[in-house]
Amino acid sequence: MNTCLFGGTFDPIHNGHTAIARAAADKFDLKKILFAPSDVPPHKQSKSLTAYWHRYAMVALALRDADDKRFIPSAIELEMNQEKGKHGSSYSIDTLERLSRSLKKSDRQPPAEKRAARRKKAVPVVAAH
Repeated sequence: MNTCLFGGTFDPIHNGHTAIARAAADKFDLKKILFAPSDVPPHKQSKSLTAYWHRYAMVALALRDADDKRFIPSAIELEMNQEKGKHGSSYSIDTLERLSRSLKKSDRQPPAEKRAARRKKAVPVVAAH
């Protein structure tokens, strides 16, 4: 199963977000797209954001209305900060590492036949000296 993490402030989420996710899911045969609102985005700390739980609720409602079973709301960043006991900056690398640890091996890579097909399409790299 291919899983994608789609993170952002989603303040608010809109049809453009779900259209991009649907296009990516179709193009890359994604089985799950986790929509993860940022808890405390480091680049927006000086801006006023809607409270996390309101943004999460907007995401959940938008995904329900999008009616695509591949779209799943995720509170991964909030959960990480709650475990730390503080609401500090949320960095994508930390979120991806956490997600990677929680996924099964089958969630992290495509089936063998798809990997083989990708290798056939790969462009060889030639180094000149």
